[in-house]
Amino acid sequence: MTRPDVIRAVLARIAEDVIVVSNIADASFDLCHLKDRPRNFYMLGSFGLAPSIGLGLALSRPERVVVLNGDGALLYNLGSLPTEGRYAPANYLHLVVDNGAHGATGYQPTATSTGTDLVAVARGCGLQAQRVDTPATLDDALAAWLATGGAQLIVAVATERPAAPAPLPPYSGLEVAARFGRALASSRVPNHTKSIALGDFASGLSP
Repeated sequence: MTRPDVIRAVLARIAEDVIVVSNIADASFDLCHLKDRPRNFYMLGSFGLAPSIGLGLALSRPERVVVLNGDGALLYNLGSLPTEGRYAPANYLHLVVDNGAHGATGYQPTATSTGTDLVAVARGCGLQAQRVDTPATLDDALAAWLATGGAQLIVAVATERPAAPAPLPPYSGLEVAARFGRALASSRVPNHTKSIALGDFASGLSP
């Protein structure tokens, strides 16, 4: 599998109200290229923080939240896993595309290429976790999470490189945040009195 294959599988399964937070660089580029949607949050400038952003959203919103991450980015913010395991919102999925490399900077190898087991780390932090390495097992894992929920980490092994890089999203970080905030503000959030006031946040941004 390639990273775009993994993202296509997610897009084929999720409903329109699902929030998707994508890691800096290639994951965001691929997601935007494959299906641009207002509920995609393309994290364009903070390496490693996609799961932290996604977890906050899952804790403050009723919708399902999917984080598209990479092995290198997760290793950079490995401390996100114990926080995920501690709070464990049932509407949260952390999907890690593991190619054993920092793809955006030249495919320098990461620790997963020499044995670091992200599934074992996640389980040790209290998360449900599994590894998949074929389109069929990935689809089964996604279908199971959508059916049952539960805070979960899926490591999707992607040993093949994409044929060509995806183009950059046609938005600035400010535009991404404003559009995303407006999309979430347009839907009601029942029984979440402490939720983030994204409508107010978006109204202070331009365009």
